[in-house]
Amino acid sequence: MLCGEQALIFDDTEDLPLAIMEDGDSEKSEWTPDGISEHEAITGMKGVLLYSYDPQATIQLLVESFGYSKVAEEDQIVRLKSAAAVGNVIDVHLQPEKRGVGGYGTVHHIAFRTTSEEQANWQPVIAEKHLPSSEILDREYFTSIYFREKGGILFEIATDEPGFMTDETFDELGTSLKLPEWLEQHRKQITDLLPEL
Repeated sequence: MLCGEQALIFDDTEDLPLAIMEDGDSEKSEWTPDGISEHEAITGMKGVLLYSYDPQATIQLLVESFGYSKVAEEDQIVRLKSAAAVGNVIDVHLQPEKRGVGGYGTVHHIAFRTTSEEQANWQPVIAEKHLPSSEILDREYFTSIYFREKGGILFEIATDEPGFMTDETFDELGTSLKLPEWLEQHRKQITDLLPEL
């Protein structure tokens, strides 16, 4: 945490470190669950802390290509901030003691939001940096480009469209497990692994 931020730090069930933070700067979600006051609710996603193999290259990419600005540095952590309303903070550890290895207890990738019209414009930007990337992939609810930056972090550039209400109504959202067609054959295996809610 930087600049005296107040935070409740804990590990999730897969030992991934998370923090619930006070934040008076970011725009808040309009959604508040029943029975929880606006003062007590989690109202948005502030950002992430990256453990990069090449922190300076990661910072350079985020500043030069994604429009982030360096706003603070403390205890070997550089804070970058964008003009986005939500999820606008990325912290990069300059000398991490550990680095992510794909699998249990790690974040698979970091997603950036774009419009369908702008998504294709990212492909030449990524190619110019000589970064390995996917084509635009159809994920049924959105489309994505995945690329791995020089510090080893997997980034995704994803659209909102067509959205999660393509096959269910707003009131039905989250009430059943939706799988892409290519994973339907593994539905039983997947559901057997999921915890009961």
